[in-house]
Amino acid sequence: HLFSNIYLCICIISLRIIQLAESLSPQFPSEGRPPLDRFLLVKPYTRWNSKFQSLGSVLTTMNEIRLTTDAKSMTGAIWARETIGMDAFTIEARLRISTRSSSVAADGVGIWFTDRTSLGNAYGVSPVFTGFGVVFDIYDNTNSRRTPLIGLVASNGTNPLNNDNNGEMHTLASCRVYESGSMIREVNDHNARESIAVHIEYLPGKIGIYYKMERDLDWQYCLTQNNVFIPNFFFLGVSASTGDLSAQQDLLSLKVFDLPIDLTVKARNTMHFEQKGTGNVEKKQTESSKILSVLFFTLAFFAVVGGMIIIIKPDLLPGTQASIDKKKRFY
Repeated sequence: HLFSNIYLCICIISLRIIQLAESLSPQFPSEGRPPLDRFLLVKPYTRWNSKFQSLGSVLTTMNEIRLTTDAKSMTGAIWARETIGMDAFTIEARLRISTRSSSVAADGVGIWFTDRTSLGNAYGVSPVFTGFGVVFDIYDNTNSRRTPLIGLVASNGTNPLNNDNNGEMHTLASCRVYESGSMIREVNDHNARESIAVHIEYLPGKIGIYYKMERDLDWQYCLTQNNVFIPNFFFLGVSASTGDLSAQQDLLSLKVFDLPIDLTVKARNTMHFEQKGTGNVEKKQTESSKILSVLFFTLAFFAVVGGMIIIIKPDLLPGTQASIDKKKRFY
């Protein structure tokens, strides 16, 4: 039966689209799980000094932790006093970046997993580091029109990270934050509440990153990177920096969740990553978009073809008057 086969194909394709959509959503959402108190930063910020140490230009109010003020050549960082101490975890952080309406914002913010604390001009940490970082780069140094972007950077402590090329040589993967014109608000607009949140999922051998603006209901897929191993004795930090340009860069909240799950891949005591080079930038996001587009147009094609067949040959559809009349002709 032609119609039955078409219907079966549509069902299979629909199932694949649902599976793909699920793969582009966080595997371990935070709803219903308590965050770890030793890393918890939420307003009012009254006890944060007992959990984190501050370096550089950090200022604290009751509502935010200001990593940099809207001034040039600023660096600020906060580092957890305890090591990560987990083989698998998720992190959710909310950030807000502001600048004067006539200014261009720079440089960006980083969430770090490194073997030691530091302060410097590489998104607020030392350019020479050992570990990983999830960076929010808000200024296009290379005129590639890819910013603002979220990138996963890594280093074994040999070559310094270079902000002048947006850290391309250290970037394992990245995604552009689309429709982000309101991501950077005017510093004097006290009614503006736009911010960006990031969701980081780490399992030994794999890290996934998602983001959403304050107005969004669902997480947006950014990237997934395999063959990434973060030792549990690394430190967690959040930092920001400015250079010749400036931006007010605030940390609004930070939550860390343990993942007590059976690990299919054993954790390692040494960091590990595979350097993919600049050719891997935005690869994951592009591939996922292509797959989703192909599945969508394939489903649409079968739907159109099926509809045309039903219109032209209605007797093929079981239960219709045309199919009943066709059967009667054989009696």
